[in-house]
Amino acid sequence: MRICVLGMNVSPLKRTLELEGETLVGLREKPELLITDTEAPESYKGPVVGRDWSIPSLVLEAMDIVVDPSLRVNLVVGKWLDQEWRHQTILGIPVYGMMNENLGAQACAGLGTRFVRSTQFDDLFNNEELLSTLKAMQYNGFVSFSLSLSLDTNSLFKIVSVQTGFPFHGLFNALEGISGRTVEYFTGEKTTLKESWVMGLLLSRWPYPQNVSTRSIISGVTTDMEKHLWLFGVERFKNSIYTDNTKVGWVTAWSPTLTEANRRVLRTARNIDFEDKQYRTDLSSEVAMIWHQLQGRGLIEE
Repeated sequence: MRICVLGMNVSPLKRTLELEGETLVGLREKPELLITDTEAPESYKGPVVGRDWSIPSLVLEAMDIVVDPSLRVNLVVGKWLDQEWRHQTILGIPVYGMMNENLGAQACAGLGTRFVRSTQFDDLFNNEELLSTLKAMQYNGFVSFSLSLSLDTNSLFKIVSVQTGFPFHGLFNALEGISGRTVEYFTGEKTTLKESWVMGLLLSRWPYPQNVSTRSIISGVTTDMEKHLWLFGVERFKNSIYTDNTKVGWVTAWSPTLTEANRRVLRTARNIDFEDKQYRTDLSSEVAMIWHQLQGRGLIEE
């Protein structure tokens, strides 16, 4: 399939598609599928996957969706849309803080995801105006509600934002569960992902989230490892990989249990080497804390 990939946040998909034998082309070469984190050019009329668009509050109010952007996001729920919602609902729990125990700069350092069954979350997506708006955009991909757990006994959570895409690099967590080719999931040939825990972990170079301009070589990367490694804006020359970024990549790993998914993602992170490497090692405990809160409030069904 002829695929065009545009944008820094989706650039890691290029390597995955190459390894799967897909043909990567530019917009002028008439792609059959466009993957982009920005708005599709007017010249392109086909399906668009992955656009990262935060729907404005005024538009949401017209859909009777009330948001409070001032709140901290504790969890994200998303469904994949291709004209209709697919049946799986993915829940993501972000972890903030570049150092263990949530210390350091408050960037997102990791994300735990799994599929859930919850009528309350499903009700969020049962909005005909939202669905018709996205259909008009010819959008294919995740649509996400970012939520804040509420201390108010009258409501279990509050909506912080609604967007296309899945924040905190959650798209890569979801793709960890693909059993076939990536494009088969994007086009709807295969619509079901493995129902498991997936842990996503940010690999960065100090002093991220600040930037430096020094170049570093990334070593220790094998072909098997690349199936679980999503590198941002790297350069490749023969068998070497280089980066100028302090945000290096996102590592994913799946397992039926959260503990094992965490162990696997840390194993990959340890085997990759580059200058000033940093990453969290305690993601599972932070994710488990929010997960148990969701269970206690009856927000998820086992």
